[in-house]
Amino acid sequence: MPLAYRALLILRDHYVPMRREGGNELREAYLEALAREGIQEQRTFSGDRAGEHGDSYFLTHKGRKRELDRHLKGSSARN
Repeated sequence: MPLAYRALLILRDHYVPMRREGGNELREAYLEALAREGIQEQRTFSGDRAGEHGDSYFLTHKGRKRELDRHLKGSSARN
């Protein structure tokens, strides 16, 4: 749970501003925050492979279907 909490803080404090405002400085700050916690951002099963999991990687937001194409990876443990 502590890793999940820290990941959410990184998303709030770094990812959201990076996406809203853009720029290399904010992107570098986001990547540095991930690296400090040992977290990686990667593509999910998207594109051609997204259909292999039904609608698991899609949601509807404000009436539009959106693909969940990214995920955070912080550990190989399943706990």
